[in-house]
Amino acid sequence: MNTMNRLAVVLMTSIALAGCANWQRNTYESIRQQQSVQKPAGDKPATNQPDYDTYQKELKQLRPGSVQ
Repeated sequence: MNTMNRLAVVLMTSIALAGCANWQRNTYESIRQQQSVQKPAGDKPATNQPDYDTYQKELKQLRPGSVQ
């Protein structure tokens, strides 16, 4: 591979990985979005899930030994 091809591969790889920087947030948000779209027929609507930042705050409060 010549230098330009290597540079192009490195650039594309770093751009692709930048979208995966916070995979926990991305996973949580995609599940939350999927659940909001899927409403069971005849059942009451699913409760809305908090956004990721609110979820993290609640999680820190529930952990034993956390400082509030």
